[in-house]
Amino acid sequence: MFAAFKEFLERDPKQVENPIGLAVTISSRRGLDIGRRLNRHLEFPDADAVAAEGHDRTTLDPEDELIEAERAAEREWLYRFAVECIKELPRGQAEVVKATLLREQELSDWAHEQGKSYQAAHKQRTKALESLLRCVESKRDDHWRRR
Repeated sequence: MFAAFKEFLERDPKQVENPIGLAVTISSRRGLDIGRRLNRHLEFPDADAVAAEGHDRTTLDPEDELIEAERAAEREWLYRFAVECIKELPRGQAEVVKATLLREQELSDWAHEQGKSYQAAHKQRTKALESLLRCVESKRDDHWRRR
């Protein structure tokens, strides 16, 4: 994590168009690096075999880096919009979304805890997700119009 932060700070501020996207991209890449190193170590316990590979597959040319940063920034904005929209949902709809999507609870378990039939819970979640989608799309459109 420190290496990713250090790499972010070493960038020329004039070349960074989207700092949030760049930060997300760098940290994501460093996490992938760690995962790949771990996988290589598990597949090839011999240290010489791991060192022989040695090239960095995460280096991108500036154009690809810019595209990746823009995508990461878009995901960050979508996340923010979704959080705002969940807060705007009616209480029951917000509860079903939080339980089944954020806490990954099974819909049937949530319905049972709430004393509802599966069909009623499914209908409630479907309406909540439709409302959530409309809200996020509306906020995203407003955001892009302001840019």
